[in-house]
Amino acid sequence: MKEQKKTVAEVLIVEDEVSHAEAIKEGLSRTGYRCTVVHDGASGIAMLSHQPFDIIITDLMLGDGPGGLDVQQAAQQKAPGAKVILVTAHSSINTCRQALQNGAFDYIEKPLNLDELRVVVDRAAEMTAQRRTIGELRQRLDERFAFGNLIGQSPAMLENLQIVRRVARSDIPVLILGESGTGKELIANAIHQNSSRSEQRFVAINCAGLSETLLEDELFG
Repeated sequence: MKEQKKTVAEVLIVEDEVSHAEAIKEGLSRTGYRCTVVHDGASGIAMLSHQPFDIIITDLMLGDGPGGLDVQQAAQQKAPGAKVILVTAHSSINTCRQALQNGAFDYIEKPLNLDELRVVVDRAAEMTAQRRTIGELRQRLDERFAFGNLIGQSPAMLENLQIVRRVARSDIPVLILGESGTGKELIANAIHQNSSRSEQRFVAINCAGLSETLLEDELFG
């Protein structure tokens, strides 16, 4: 029995030329991409409301009705994380370059070269996978350092948690004091993960392991 290929990414193909659409689908499916094909812009836009896609490949010109730029605009609203790749004739390259400035991932010129398309799609899939991994790691951090994971029912601990919640919403330096093993770093990380700076790195430094001179250099350069 053949081993089933792992899906690399979900791809929406919006192409009004049936033969081109099937060629793209067949070429990408061989390498593990799961492809959904529609043949007009309106169907492509509607599909974005019903199914999540990682990559959207759309012809710039789709006959009557919404075109590729309309699909791109809809994707930015309904699937902001998806990478949009435009397929275009040489005469429309300037339009595609403008689309890149408006958030499209890349464009491919006709006549379509499947190898070239795969390179672009692979690059988009890699970026999508990286974004997903970062999101999962961030979710784990949020769950680990959520206020609900700071355990304590004593009046002093409950008061501290109220202070931590207020401090996390502020933009001021915070000094956390306490004996060894009381969870100062846990409190600091909870403040960071629930603050407006949560997108930045949390860096813990073992001050006790550094001399006064090295500590000053480490903290202030």
